[in-house]
Amino acid sequence: MKKFFLIITIAISVFSFSQQSDLLKIRKYRVSYLDEKVKETSGLSLLNGKLYTFNDSGNTPELFEIDKKTGEVVKIIKAMLKIKTGKL
Repeated sequence: MKKFFLIITIAISVFSFSQQSDLLKIRKYRVSYLDEKVKETSGLSLLNGKLYTFNDSGNTPELFEIDKKTGEVVKIIKAMLKIKTGKL
């Protein structure tokens, strides 16, 4: 009997709290398109009310400050980093 209740409890949990549930579903929406300077964004961060992103590997080592409403690049911060390839 305990196994039966355990199986029922697990089944209810899976169906109630799965990602397919409309109750917990995250809504997707687009605020804006990113500027073409940001070729392949690899991360996004909000710092002191400003939005920053950076390109994925193989692109120039730059940080982009992005306008939160329009998606336009407000400022480009060049990082003086050397890109290494291979194992560390």
